[in-house]
Amino acid sequence: MMDRRRLLKGVLGGGAVTMGLPLLDCFLDGKGQAMAATGQPIPVRFGTWYWGLGMADSAFIPDKAGSAYDLKPELAPIAEVKQHINVFTDYNIIKDDNPNLCHYTGWVALRCGGVPSVRSDLPSESIDVTIARKIGSSTRFRSPRARCGDRSSRFVAMSSRREWRAE
Repeated sequence: MMDRRRLLKGVLGGGAVTMGLPLLDCFLDGKGQAMAATGQPIPVRFGTWYWGLGMADSAFIPDKAGSAYDLKPELAPIAEVKQHINVFTDYNIIKDDNPNLCHYTGWVALRCGGVPSVRSDLPSESIDVTIARKIGSSTRFRSPRARCGDRSSRFVAMSSRREWRAE
């Protein structure tokens, strides 16, 4: 078993290790409504998740719309935070004469409001960048990104400055 200090100092023999801590209960006041040290309100956060690879409608898409939407099996894990999450489904991307760029056109069109003509195309600023500009001015990282998978897979991310970067 490794102690906390060793992990935080770096398990790679002095190599840099960065670990972001989530907003833990110990950071909050007794009611969980403000920061314990300062009494300041809990920072507002916004996130998006896009799953464009298909799913079983009967296991994902709620039958009931609105704030009292039902949780199908694939949405069941969000039950505890459901009141903070909006689920949008059944989009039909009108791409005009632009190509359907597999695993790309959908998420760009839904976040930017326009359809890309090539993979490097960003028709306009994405909604997360617009919101980050409004609510992210008081945070260290205005628009953080995360990914799943190993480094051998191609990963494309958009920064808060609307620049494309392949990692």
